[in-house]
Amino acid sequence: MIKKVLIFEVDGIRVSTSKEYKAEPTKEQVLKDMKEWFFQNFYMWFAVKENGTEKNLEDWYESKEGVQ
Repeated sequence: MIKKVLIFEVDGIRVSTSKEYKAEPTKEQVLKDMKEWFFQNFYMWFAVKENGTEKNLEDWYESKEGVQ
């Protein structure tokens, strides 16, 4: 088995995880594995700031649907 350590850094904060492969992985495979691992393990919050108030992106969008 080939062991790789996948490393992420966001705003100076580094996190990492180990992944084992049966053969040397391609760049595309490593990117796919990194994305899958990251989105499974880290919460991301998307918001819109409007008139000085932050709203969760989904809540903001739903509040605008009736305005069209």
